[in-house]
This record gives sequence, structure tokens and C-alpha cells, in this order.
Amino acid sequence: MQFRVPVQTLRDRIKGRIDTANLKNEVTLFSSEEELSLVEHVEVLAQLGYGITYNKLKEPGKELAQDFGRKTHSKPLSNCWLYGFLQRWKQRISSVKQSSLETNRAKSSTPEIVQHYFDSLRKVITDNGLSNNIKK
Repeated sequence: MQFRVPVQTLRDRIKGRIDTANLKNEVTLFSSEEELSLVEHVEVLAQLGYGITYNKLKEPGKELAQDFGRKTHSKPLSNCWLYGFLQRWKQRISSVKQSSLETNRAKSSTPEIVQHYFDSLRKVITDNGLSNNIKK
């Protein structure tokens, strides 16, 4: 209480959930370019009106780490990675928490955003040759 350390942090430390060897490690899991691809993914989701929670953000990070062979286990990335990532990209990602459904609906209902969505959808369908698979 004196140092205002959250109880859950202390509990995680005692139970060995926090790897103390990595706490002061300056080496990041991904390069700046690799993290940029993750940032751009989050931005595209936001433009399409999909919020992403902190825990959901760890999932594509884990998949990226597995694809690059940096993680072989299926455990999610740690909160230490998440907060470091958010700190490094705070200029581009101010908040990844989902906002209320009504706010998202209001933001996503402008004619320009709806048109952008359908233009993006049309491009994905065309680029992937899916137009023959769509029933009319």
C-alpha cells in the first residue's frame, strides 16, 4: 500500500507469473517495422468500427510472434509486452479499448464511412477473386 503496487501485481509476482529476467530487458519482441504492421492492423479495425480490447490485442501479437518463430508456446503475450507496446506507439494508438455500442454506431453511420466500408469490401472481393462465390 505504501508504494501503491496493485495486489494483483504482487500476487502474480509471488506465483511466478512474471518473469523477472525480462522486466528490465531493453530488447523488444518485434522490430519497429513488425510492430508497425500490428499498429496498422489496429488502425484498420478502428476505421471499420471495430474496437479492440487489450486482451484481444495480445492475440494478433501472439500469432505474429509464432509466425516469426519467436514464441513456440500458445500462451498469450504478457501485460508487460502489451504496456510496452502501447507506450512505444502512444502517438498512434491512444486507446484500444472498445467504446460503447451506441458511440460506434453513431461514428459508423455517416455516408462517407459506409461508402468507404463498401469500397474496401469490393476491393477485397475483387483482389481475392471472390465475386463468383457471392450469390445474388
